[in-house]
Amino acid sequence: MHQQYYNKPLHKLENNIDVTNGLINQRRFDPRKVDVMARKGTIERWILNASLPVGFTIQGAKFVVESQGEHQLQAEELAWKDTVWVKNKTQILVKFDQASSGNYPFLFGVSNLMLEDMGCLGVLMVQ
Repeated sequence: MHQQYYNKPLHKLENNIDVTNGLINQRRFDPRKVDVMARKGTIERWILNASLPVGFTIQGAKFVVESQGEHQLQAEELAWKDTVWVKNKTQILVKFDQASSGNYPFLFGVSNLMLEDMGCLGVLMVQ
C-alpha cells in the first residue's frame, strides 16, 4: 500500500518528542500558534523520535507506518491509522484528506493525558 507513495514528492517533517518535559521540537503547546501547515490531498513523510515510549496521534489525518526502528513494515502489516506507539524512530506517511479552519484547527501530539496537560501537542492547519 505505501509503495505507491514512494514515487510522489513528499514534504518531510521531523518531530522530536521530549516525554520527560512534555515538549515537541523543544516547544510547548500554544493554541494561538500554528506549528504545521499542510495542503488538503497531500501526503507527507513524518519522522517521529521519542525520548521514551509514548503514543502519538494526529487529528483530521490518517497515516501508514513505514518503519519502526530498523524494522521496515511489510505490505501485510500496513493499515490506515490515526495513532501509533513510538518507542524508537518511527516513520509514517500522513495523508491529509480533511480541511481544518482557523477557528477549528487539528491537533497532533502524544495520546497521554498527563503529557497533553504539560503541553506536548501541536496545532495542525490543513487547507
